[in-house]
Amino acid sequence: MRKLFLKAIHLFILLIIGGLLCAVPALAEESESPENSQDQAAQIKSSLENLIVSRQDRMHAYSAAILMPDRSIIDSYHGLKNGLGEFVNYETCYDLGELSNIFIWISAIQLSEKGLLDLNSDIRLYLPEDFKLPKNTKATINFMNLMTHSSGFDMSFLNTVQPNSDEPLSLKDALHFSDARQTYKPKDLVSQSNYASALAAYIIERVSGMSYNSYVHLNILKPMRMNHTSLLSSMDDNLKVKELRQELDSYSRDGRPMGYVRQDYTFYPAMSAVSTPQDIIRLVRGLFRYSYDDLFSEDASYEKLFEAQLSYEANAGPRIAHGFFRLPMKENTWFIYGSTPASSALLEIDTTNKQAFVVMTNVEEDQDLLWQSAQRVFGRSNPTIEKNLENSAKWSGVYQDARSPQHGPSKLASVFMRQIVLTDNNKDLLINSDRFMQQSPGRYFNDSGIQRDNSVVFSPSGHYITKLSYPQQDFFKVPADIFILEGVLIGGALSAALLSIAGIIGIAIYRLRNLRRGSETKIGALPNFVYLLNIILMVIVTMATQALLTNSTSALFKSFLAFGYGYFFIGLIFLVLIVKRLSQGLSQNFKRIHYIICLCSIVVILMNLVYWEIIF
Repeated sequence: MRKLFLKAIHLFILLIIGGLLCAVPALAEESESPENSQDQAAQIKSSLENLIVSRQDRMHAYSAAILMPDRSIIDSYHGLKNGLGEFVNYETCYDLGELSNIFIWISAIQLSEKGLLDLNSDIRLYLPEDFKLPKNTKATINFMNLMTHSSGFDMSFLNTVQPNSDEPLSLKDALHFSDARQTYKPKDLVSQSNYASALAAYIIERVSGMSYNSYVHLNILKPMRMNHTSLLSSMDDNLKVKELRQELDSYSRDGRPMGYVRQDYTFYPAMSAVSTPQDIIRLVRGLFRYSYDDLFSEDASYEKLFEAQLSYEANAGPRIAHGFFRLPMKENTWFIYGSTPASSALLEIDTTNKQAFVVMTNVEEDQDLLWQSAQRVFGRSNPTIEKNLENSAKWSGVYQDARSPQHGPSKLASVFMRQIVLTDNNKDLLINSDRFMQQSPGRYFNDSGIQRDNSVVFSPSGHYITKLSYPQQDFFKVPADIFILEGVLIGGALSAALLSIAGIIGIAIYRLRNLRRGSETKIGALPNFVYLLNIILMVIVTMATQALLTNSTSALFKSFLAFGYGYFFIGLIFLVLIVKRLSQGLSQNFKRIHYIICLCSIVVILMNLVYWEIIF
């Protein structure tokens, strides 16, 4: 009996050893060997360094971190962080811009797990009775619409910066202070709205019972040991980060030094976070369950975060998960990109290979460097071109960015953010002069463009006729009559400004000539007043539009609004005076010409003010 028992144990041990030996090849196939992983890491680091060397004339501070499939981390630091000759290091802090949204979406999943937030319920269930949604908000909005950037809210350039950083607005007051509107029906168009993200953060405050800042620190930053991250515009929630961030100077895209740049955004959860690549990698390690503490209490939540909730039309595949954008032509690779006037940041995550890359730079909107860096890490896809292609002429036209302002005076800036689409040999397309080749009907790609925007999808879109879709935003086709009307209005306003300059010069020359002849000239002060008023208005409009396009809003644009309304009433008075003077008859053709020019210029400018500022 004893011998039989020993034989049984011996056989059992042999079976276990045999099973383990059989499993070794399978395990070897599933995981990369340390040597291969080290070779891959060395190649990636060398490729990034070559890129940085090739761009030294346009690159200043550059920090990156790569989480490899074997869980190792590659760090990369290059350049100077300020004019004092201090080099960047692992503690150098950068603004995250829209990448700040990642904390909102993770918080939402956490609260959903606890049953405090239903992502598919109407957001009005979580708002207080006295909360004021934009007055034209009629359609039902659920939290998932906010997470997929399809709630219908457009972006406004007004009231986006704190009026007084010493007395920051609460999230509720900031949302009330905004002039955002629900321009589109939910799911009609993708429009990454900072108002929508801030609204999501406010709902997190409501259901969690604490400030958004406190919730994220307690439930995300602390367990993930993200000690170099702050959320508030003032950075007072992490004084160490505030000190480190003040050491970083910023540069424009053309290399111009701008010194220390930092804006106090009203919607701080959507734009104001400051961090390092290492801290963001710590967060990704938590999403991959590599950290000691759990981000989520349910296993399914880790997969849920990267489940696609919104797809492209025309069967072009998934587009947006819970706040993350799908990288074009890349399976299970997601990204969030952010920028401010001070810096740029990009996070890219490959959920299949458990690999992530985060890169930050102190150059405003330096997309080219960031995406070229990401391509060195993840590579590029070569799309398969189908045989049955369409006539691309059906998509040609002028397209308006859905994220740009569609209401109020700030919508004037949206005219300069349009895409012009032309057909190329009836098969491919030229989008703002960049050539996009047809991959399949409705889908086009650019093999030389940055990775994020190298693929676009066209589709019919109901009320908006046609839609041009990039991962982060949609463009809708501008109807021909609207395009012509706006072109005539803007062209007329520019002509009025040029004629006003010519008119002042002409009157000055005419008077000087008559003075030399000794003759008296009486043209009247009215034309000069009109010309001067026209020129001042156009200068203010030009400066205000430039300020809007560079995110430098507030005081300058408010002065344009005030001057615009003032011009409207003064212009009406001048219009009455000019009509009255012309009806009385003018003896000299020179006078008559100037009064007619003044009349036409006032009418054209008043029409522009009505269209851009008062009515729409």
